[in-house]
Amino acid sequence: MFDLVPAEGVEAETKSDGKSRGETELMWSSVDLVKAGWIEKDGTGLWSITDSGRCALEEHESATELVAEARHLYQEWDALRNEDKDEQLRTIIVATSKEEEAVRSAAQLFVDRGLKNGESAFAPGREVWSRGPVDELRAVFVDKPDFGSGDFVNKLKGQMALVSDDARLLMAELVCWQLLPMGSKTIGERKKTERVQTLLGYMDHPVQIPVEVSKAFKSGSFNPGTAMNQNLYDALVLIISLLNDWCNKSSEEKGTLLENAWAWRGLVQGLPGKSFQPNGIHWSTSFTRSR
Repeated sequence: MFDLVPAEGVEAETKSDGKSRGETELMWSSVDLVKAGWIEKDGTGLWSITDSGRCALEEHESATELVAEARHLYQEWDALRNEDKDEQLRTIIVATSKEEEAVRSAAQLFVDRGLKNGESAFAPGREVWSRGPVDELRAVFVDKPDFGSGDFVNKLKGQMALVSDDARLLMAELVCWQLLPMGSKTIGERKKTERVQTLLGYMDHPVQIPVEVSKAFKSGSFNPGTAMNQNLYDALVLIISLLNDWCNKSSEEKGTLLENAWAWRGLVQGLPGKSFQPNGIHWSTSFTRSR
C-alpha cells in the first residue's frame, strides 16, 4: 500500500519498531473500519472492502467525515461488547488468566459432553454420564467404602474390578474433573496425569486423556486446601452424589443450572456429605470456576 502511496512528512518518520508512523496509524485506524463492517481482513495481510464500505465511501464526502463515522460505529460496537461482558459477569465467573482459561476450556468438555449429553468427556459418543454407570459407582464405592490401609488409587483397582468398563471410564473422568482446577502447587501435572492414566489403565479397553485436559493439567486455577486434597474418598462421594442427583433432573432444570453459575453453586452446596473449605472458598466454587 505504501509502495503505491508513499508516506510523507511526519507520517514517513520511522518508529522504534522499524515501521513508519503512517503505517502504525493506519493499522490502528483500520480497527475502526473493521468494526464498522467496512473492510475485512483475512489474517494474511490481505484487506478487502465490503459492500457496506463502498456505500460509506459514497455517503461521506470527506475523509474526516468518513473517519468520524467509523469511530462512532466502533464505539457502538465497544458499548455492546461491554454490555455482553456485564451480562456474563452476572451469570458466570470469568477467567482472569490464561491458566484459568485453559481450565475453563477443558472443563467445557465435561459440561458439553458429560452434563449436557450424558456422554464420555474422553470418548465422545459413549454414554457413561448416565444412570447405569452412576449406580454401579454408588454400589461399589459410595455404599462400600474401603477405609483400609493402602493408596487410594490402588484400592480403587479392586473396587473397579466389579463394574463395567463404562463405569471405570466414568470414575476416571470424575477423578479428572476433581483434579482439573487444582493449582500446580497442590498437585503437579505429572501426578494429575499419572492418577488419571492409572484409572484408565483399569479398563479392558483404555482411552486417552484429551489434549485440552493435558494442557489444563499444567497449571490449574486455585488451591483447594489440604482437606479436599487428602480426603479423596469424601471428595469423590460428593462428585458421584452430584451426578446421581443430576441424572434425576429434567432437561429444563439442567439447562437452568448450566446457564447460571450461582444456581450451580447452590446445587453443589445442597449436596449431602462432607463440606470442604479450600482456603476460605467453598468446595462448590471449584466446580463453578471450572465451568
